[in-house]
Amino acid sequence: MKWITLLDHELMNIRLDQGDNSLLLEVNGGGISPEYVTVRLGIDEVSKLEDVLKDYRNRISSVTGKQTKNGLKSD
Repeated sequence: MKWITLLDHELMNIRLDQGDNSLLLEVNGGGISPEYVTVRLGIDEVSKLEDVLKDYRNRISSVTGKQTKNGLKSD
């Protein structure tokens, strides 16, 4: 497998698997003994995830009244 790292964050990594063009989401539970969950998504699942994240941004920004080009304003 040849992976391209798209996001490398303390609690989350996102990679593109060039072998099958899937997206790998690795989430770290944190803590002293971190546990990882890896989810492999195809293009259809990524599209659904994008829709859900857009809905999340819209709902949060309507509640807080704060919005930026990314959908949320950090305090």
